Amino acid sequence: MITGAALTLLYRALADEAAIRRTREIFKARVLEMRLYPDDMVLIFRALGGAIAAQGSYLRVAAKPIMIVALIAVPLFIQVEARYARSPLTPGSNTIVTARLNSPSMFCSVIVTRLTLLSLTSLRNCGE
Repeated sequence: MITGAALTLLYRALADEAAIRRTREIFKARVLEMRLYPDDMVLIFRALGGAIAAQGSYLRVAAKPIMIVALIAVPLFIQVEARYARSPLTPGSNTIVTARLNSPSMFCSVIVTRLTLLSLTSLRNCGE
């Protein structure tokens, strides 16, 4: 949570808020222009082109701070995922193991080590 807040503050410090606000207002004006003149196709297509251009300029203005924040956040998230996403099985913990086998007789050839309790519901084809 602290990391997210810090990255948000970093984005705010790096972003040109006036340019972002200006491009957002241009985009809104183009969308409202399409709503205001629904019967004139020429004006609608002109407003659509302006809206797409406004989105392009918005992306251009926001790309620099996004890239800088991403350069910091991606390695950080990779480290957090590597440390906390997976954990080894601990003694006494409950774990469900699911396996799909081509035939039930293949189960007899599977060797399971270091398990203290293995509860199997069906072993009827192991004798074959």
